[in-house]
Amino acid sequence: MLPGGVTTQYVDRWVAQGLFTPEKILDRFLEQTNTYNINTEGLEATFNSVATEDETGIKRVDEKGFTKLLTRSSVLPKHLADVGSIIFRSLHYLSIYPFRYEHPSALTLSELTRALLWLMPYDRGVTFESWGGGWCEFSPADHRRLIFQSLATERNGHKLPHDADEWRREARRRAYDLPDEKIKSTLSQLGDPNYDDWGDELYHDLLSVVMTAQPKRSLPLAGEPRDAFRPLALRLHGETPPRLYEFTMPTERLRDIVRLMLYHSFGINKLDCLVGTGELDEVADCVTRTFAQYSDVGINWPMFDKGYALHDIISSLLTEPSHLEANVLKCLHQPGKLFKTHILFQLNTIFKNDLILWFEYFKFSWNHDIRHHPVSTSELAAMIEQSEDRLLILVSGKGTKTQDKYLLGMFIPSPKQDCHRIQPKQGENWPICSLFELSPIQSVFEANLECPTWTLSGDEISFGDPENGVALVLKNGLGKASFTQSLNGRNEPIQADFLARQLFYRPGSGWN
Repeated sequence: MLPGGVTTQYVDRWVAQGLFTPEKILDRFLEQTNTYNINTEGLEATFNSVATEDETGIKRVDEKGFTKLLTRSSVLPKHLADVGSIIFRSLHYLSIYPFRYEHPSALTLSELTRALLWLMPYDRGVTFESWGGGWCEFSPADHRRLIFQSLATERNGHKLPHDADEWRREARRRAYDLPDEKIKSTLSQLGDPNYDDWGDELYHDLLSVVMTAQPKRSLPLAGEPRDAFRPLALRLHGETPPRLYEFTMPTERLRDIVRLMLYHSFGINKLDCLVGTGELDEVADCVTRTFAQYSDVGINWPMFDKGYALHDIISSLLTEPSHLEANVLKCLHQPGKLFKTHILFQLNTIFKNDLILWFEYFKFSWNHDIRHHPVSTSELAAMIEQSEDRLLILVSGKGTKTQDKYLLGMFIPSPKQDCHRIQPKQGENWPICSLFELSPIQSVFEANLECPTWTLSGDEISFGDPENGVALVLKNGLGKASFTQSLNGRNEPIQADFLARQLFYRPGSGWN
């Protein structure tokens, strides 16, 4: 029995007429979904410049032609040409999604367009139409998931703990995580919208595509509701369909994507004189460690989604690169500074361009080598309190036991107010007071509102809460510190000897 007494009368008739083969569904889906955010004329011209024509007259672009296109358009630096293969295979997967049948390894213009629609930001790419009944909203989480699926080339998820009930609850949470409050307010009675007894998200993607690709009918008949297509979608999905929990992405594949993202953040043509390949590789390792929890298995969907919340690894490939202002470049070229270009790249992935938009104001810096010039905690506290505007503090050091390199920092947008009581964001894109780790693992932790940014106790200054959560505690003339994270209700300290500190602030504030 289908939900709400829905019948399959019209759907069965269309199937008998041969209108619901995978190929015909994909053709109609492209015609009936949102394509106006893609410059179709420009895409066709670009496609034709590298496409080849087969004996039937159909033009296609293969992996070699696609990689040539990326390098020619400065999207892909030559020494990262291998990443072109990863991107092409991602597009190849999405070109016929949500189906899995074998098709040529080269893409037609229609297939490339469909793949790009899935990659477009969720509100500018794929849209689903529904004429009543069932779930049809494409959420930001769905967009992230499709990126993950297209990069996941292995099926090692069965090696990891799997709780089906937890996955189902998380699927519901992600589906309801929408920016439009009006839409969210109408969804409370839908139950499990994209993971139910019929199947998980992969099944529901197929159901939505099939529903959207139904033949057009004149009013008042409008169209068939989504639920009417459930049995058809189940047959098309197959008797032994893949399950999302099985999908895993090799860690090396994500690392290559991160390397490309870092290059593209500020325009690859500017990087040769600013940063070495080795430095960018170190940053890529730090970012990738955020995602990879089991190195021998790979990255599954929850790991990817959790890491994506910290580092938007795709958007920089779909937008214009950020611009480095002249005074920032001048600051980065100064020798002997802790703050380097690759550190700016890391901050850009954390703050998602918020920090970069006003980084030009940080025209002066203060650097202190604690090995030779100890500084008291009271001096540091006074400096913070005297700062008039945004304050960025970086602390580097080596682990006392492991000798690992550590780089941690604090960002305080309103030092005078945040010191005593952390202030809420002044706008949607305004960064909040944060504690972050850049090496050996990149992470960011937003502060709790109403709490103080720091507390001073004797010769110790604590950023965050050492008793409950995340904290960086500096002590012994700022020469030693502990970075503590509360994991599973238990504090696990990471000790590091801090060797240097770098501060950036506006002229007229802080130390001279």
